[in-house]
Amino acid sequence: MQSQVKLKLQRIDYVQVSSLKSSSVQLLPAKGAKHQQKVAIGDQRGKLQLVSIKKGEPFVDFKIDLKSPINCVTILVNNNEPTLEMIVTATAQTVQCFSVKGKLIFKMDTNLVEPIQHLWMASKEEMAVFNSYVYNHYQNGKETNYFLSTDRINAVAVLPLNKVPSLTPLLGCQDGTIYSLRDSAVRHRLPLDGIPTAMQLFQNDGGTSGEWVVYGTSLGQIGLVRWSRAGPAVEWVMQLPSQTTVTSLDFYDLSDSGANQLIIGREDGFVDVYQVSPEDGAMRSPTLIFSQNCNDSIAVVRGGIVGAAGFPEILVATQRGWIFGLTSCESMMRRKQTDEVSAARTNTHTSERQKHLQYLKSEVEFLEKQVKEAQNNKSSILVSDIEAMGTSAQVNVTAKMNFVAQQNAYFVVVESQVSINFILVQSNTNVQLMDIERNLAILSLMDSKRNGAFQLTATFRCQSNTTRLEMKLICNERSTSDLVQLYVSLNIQQPRLAILKSFPLVCLCRHVRCHPFEWSASTPYGSLTLQGGFSKADAHNWIASCLPDIPDKVPSDEEIHFYFRNDQWQTKLAVHYRRGEIVFLSDNAVALSYVRDFISREATAKSVPLVMNADMTWEATKILLQQVYSQLLNLTHLHRANVLALALEEAATDQLAQDATDDWMTAEFQDIVHAAKEKQPFNNIYPVEEYQNFLLDLFVCHREFHGELEVRSSQKFSSLEKMLTGTARTEDLVELFRFENLLSTVA
Repeated sequence: MQSQVKLKLQRIDYVQVSSLKSSSVQLLPAKGAKHQQKVAIGDQRGKLQLVSIKKGEPFVDFKIDLKSPINCVTILVNNNEPTLEMIVTATAQTVQCFSVKGKLIFKMDTNLVEPIQHLWMASKEEMAVFNSYVYNHYQNGKETNYFLSTDRINAVAVLPLNKVPSLTPLLGCQDGTIYSLRDSAVRHRLPLDGIPTAMQLFQNDGGTSGEWVVYGTSLGQIGLVRWSRAGPAVEWVMQLPSQTTVTSLDFYDLSDSGANQLIIGREDGFVDVYQVSPEDGAMRSPTLIFSQNCNDSIAVVRGGIVGAAGFPEILVATQRGWIFGLTSCESMMRRKQTDEVSAARTNTHTSERQKHLQYLKSEVEFLEKQVKEAQNNKSSILVSDIEAMGTSAQVNVTAKMNFVAQQNAYFVVVESQVSINFILVQSNTNVQLMDIERNLAILSLMDSKRNGAFQLTATFRCQSNTTRLEMKLICNERSTSDLVQLYVSLNIQQPRLAILKSFPLVCLCRHVRCHPFEWSASTPYGSLTLQGGFSKADAHNWIASCLPDIPDKVPSDEEIHFYFRNDQWQTKLAVHYRRGEIVFLSDNAVALSYVRDFISREATAKSVPLVMNADMTWEATKILLQQVYSQLLNLTHLHRANVLALALEEAATDQLAQDATDDWMTAEFQDIVHAAKEKQPFNNIYPVEEYQNFLLDLFVCHREFHGELEVRSSQKFSSLEKMLTGTARTEDLVELFRFENLLSTVA
């Protein structure tokens, strides 16, 4: 492997279109080794265009209105005539092929129910289409293979037919698994730590064997896998600098080293380039050689030669429609200005300085005039377009909410093609809203007593030209399902627009869906069984309101299984349901209590009688009690150490301490100060009160599961509150819980 060379790339903006999907921008093959490539773009307003860059300026070769959002664009190259490539698009349920001059060559209606999200095409006679849940393989226009996924399909890849014996599609699904298909059935499964969101053939051709694939996940991981006949074999997995979603992957030689680099686009706006081994299966960790924040969520990254012949670059497309390049070649405008300045300096003789200053003055005036004209043109074009569309203008605003288990918080990202004026946040549940330092906005929280029906009301007042805003939400688990509503007001005068974005907050909002597990003998658990005259669809809807990442569609299996974990309490939960029966298994009595209360209310509202049977073992409660209380004692100790460290720091800055000798602070005190600084973020994420409240809820649920009522007004509950505010022994807490358990058993 060659020595690593750091890349030096700069951004050059090309064009802005409507919002884009992760597979809606492609580069046409280059006519020569160093020739420029054209860019095929399909946006969400249905516009397909082919763009080429000439002298640093974009030139539209053709532009077609397909009337429907374009979710996928790919390039089909004829092996017999490589120069006659076709641009293939997927709009709604239709696949269309266009020539490089914009002429329609081929069209096929797949008759699917949902829009096509992913497309693979080897020729007009063989192609595969994927929507949110279904895979279809067509040969000569006839359906050959079909597969219905149990969860949403996020990313796909197809092994090259010229290297593998049969068609092998790979499906990255929302359940955190990559499925390898053979004909119409699952051949192999690969469970991942995160949700697969992007896949790309290694070196763009699958390597020597055609079986190597790189994937990216929602938690910011990338990995290399070989999909052989024996099954998937993970070669390496690497965590990126931040736990944000990987949206796009590509390989290209950006350094003229003869080896392709791995290009990664992320949802937080970063474009990273890693040097990887060109050899198949080489156990070498990728090395970061370039990283840049583009300030917009990345939709597509492609390596190629676009802006200038002979200069490799990264073509980047953001989700809100910006198309730009990261290249080692300077922009044409900058080179033009440099040439003009050089010419002015050459022609000056006796009055060189005076003429040069006059030239710079005229340049400043010219640039100011250009800026004003550009602002006026942009504003007039935007207003005219919106007025032409009417009051139902489709101004694209995207909002996403993802749960980060390591911080027990939801992160919300709002992006708009038009600058944002302000965002109003409302929720009818107790949610803690936190600002992000990189935001260009001012957060204002309204007093909870004046919120009316909402427990949270807040506004983000954005600075000018703000098109992206992030926020952090912290919400505890409870027995209700609520919504977080965002009203996004844009800087548009006519008509004034406010776009509503809503996100559900389920009961067990801090649970994370995981892969199937088996209960061990050392992990006792309780059960909650609900039986009644409800349908499988009713059961699915109730569970979707209790737990996150449940598929929108009801799975076709007769009995359905989902598995979850809570990283904060280190507990697990399994749910199995079918028509007329739901079974929850968990070592967390609080979680079982929340779902019992919620489903009871929902069933009562629908007049569906339920029969409930609960069995929460004392062993499970005892283990959870000891585990959480041990964490609470550690946090209490850290909190007291922080208080002492703060006092020591104040003493260090006091005038008396300054007059004292340098060794006035003992080594023990110095260790306390250093330890408090290192563990301060941990205390901010997990406050002591949260652990105390959970243990109180555990105590209440433990008693309620044994038939006792009015627990919170009892003397034992008051005693528990006092014990948790101090540093009682673990044995005393266990005895308090055990005593109640024995009472309920005797009763």
